[in-house]
Amino acid sequence: MLKKTNRVSQLFTLGTLLYMTLTHASPLATTPVINTSQGPIQGIVQESMQQYKGIPYAKPPLGAQRWQPPIAAEPWTSTRATTAFGPTCATKLDLAGFGPTSNSEDCLYLNVYAPTATAEQGKRPVMVVIPGGGLIAGSGNEYNPQKLVEQGLIVVSFNYRLGVFGYFSHPALNAEGHAAINYGTLDQQAALRWVRDNIAQFGGDPDNVTLYGESAGGQSVLTHLAAPASAGLFHKGIVSSGAYLLQQRTVAEHNLAGEALAQSLGCTDAQPSQVAACLRRQSTDTLLEHGLALAPSFGVNSDAATVDGTILPMSLEAAFSSGQYHQVPVINGFNADEGSFFVGLMALGSEQPLNLASFAQAIPAFFNAEKTQKVINLLKKRPSSGNLGQDYAEVFGKAKFICSTPTTNALLAQRVPVYGYEFADDTSPTLLPPTTFPYGAAHINDLQYLFKDFHGATGPITELNPAQKQLSKRMVAYFSHFAKTGTPNGPGLPQWQTYAPQSDSVMRLHPDPTLTGMTPAMSERYGCTAFQSLN
Repeated sequence: MLKKTNRVSQLFTLGTLLYMTLTHASPLATTPVINTSQGPIQGIVQESMQQYKGIPYAKPPLGAQRWQPPIAAEPWTSTRATTAFGPTCATKLDLAGFGPTSNSEDCLYLNVYAPTATAEQGKRPVMVVIPGGGLIAGSGNEYNPQKLVEQGLIVVSFNYRLGVFGYFSHPALNAEGHAAINYGTLDQQAALRWVRDNIAQFGGDPDNVTLYGESAGGQSVLTHLAAPASAGLFHKGIVSSGAYLLQQRTVAEHNLAGEALAQSLGCTDAQPSQVAACLRRQSTDTLLEHGLALAPSFGVNSDAATVDGTILPMSLEAAFSSGQYHQVPVINGFNADEGSFFVGLMALGSEQPLNLASFAQAIPAFFNAEKTQKVINLLKKRPSSGNLGQDYAEVFGKAKFICSTPTTNALLAQRVPVYGYEFADDTSPTLLPPTTFPYGAAHINDLQYLFKDFHGATGPITELNPAQKQLSKRMVAYFSHFAKTGTPNGPGLPQWQTYAPQSDSVMRLHPDPTLTGMTPAMSERYGCTAFQSLN
């Protein structure tokens, strides 16, 4: 009996020690306290980075502040622990990996990631990541920049208002006398001003800031090129799969959707001030639900800023053609199989097999009526490969993303250095479940090559194979060199030439080093002549 008691006692002691070990493990190291313009903050050291998460860069846009320009966050005096992400901005869509769903309007927070070592010389270059997601989904919290920070960059990511809260137009709101409609773009500018005012405290150089964005994040980078108030807030731009729309919607077009939403909510008073008050009384969830009518998918009404005359004075095409934009070096590229992601979403979300009728029903969310008919006509003329999904994906990708890229490159290259690329890893891991056609180098697939284990909120984490890891290193090196110097070229990398319309050459990014390099006649290879009217 004594031996049994001793045995139980020993097991209890071991269990207690194990519990104490697990529950009293050494805490993560903390960063130095940083004094920001709002107050002192302290983050954590993790993954070889100093991480400051959930820093407020503006007051929560709640109540009367909904659909108003952002204003600076309230100051604080005690050291604020910045160790957890702020909420994602309100959205009912995760878009298969861009970010989680959320019903929080208190979401204007940013994250700063810095190397643990002190810079040997001066201040470090800064990269600001604008998350993608069609301007109706996405979160800066999903981008782990460890690979870029290891190259000596300071990386900032942030959240901005989305969908009906971030890009909404109604005459009653527009008449209030403040900048309106493109509230998400105003948030982005507020985050950039915060970086300008504070990044030196983290060791960053406010005079060497690169904007990076993929998809709607890339479209946002182009918007900032043409936005007067973004002057001096950045010095280089990287656009990945974002040059998809050069002629943005007008206020009148946007108002039609806003008035339809107000009508559905019963906000129809004759007095504009009463309509605005009615809209602001609606709950977050109610607006999210009704907002889906504006943007059932990415939507022609949601994936780019509106030409409002103030924030965006003219279309991107007009700005780039006339030279009325901030003339900084630009990297601008696309993925070789952009369309497979979107057609995959269509196929996976339909109870019926994909056919021309269902495709024609889905694509008005991405194009206006005139362009929708042009896309359908192009599809009808295309020789069939025997796989409808693959045919639809090819036409959609060229129409929406690929064939507008050389147009953008040519316009910008008249005045600034432009570096074009195509991401061409047709074996890249996808964030979507399998469907009836291969995804190839799909939209969003390139993000995991730049950001550690990128999978959005819902996609799988798939480890890159050895060849893909080498491609990842080359891409990180190119983009890091560009952020540091304004040119992507560096030691041991294939030479990346500036874009010239005559050769139409772009850098092909492929896991096989023998297939990586400058590749000419991009528009001809992709058959873009037939798609030029869709830019």
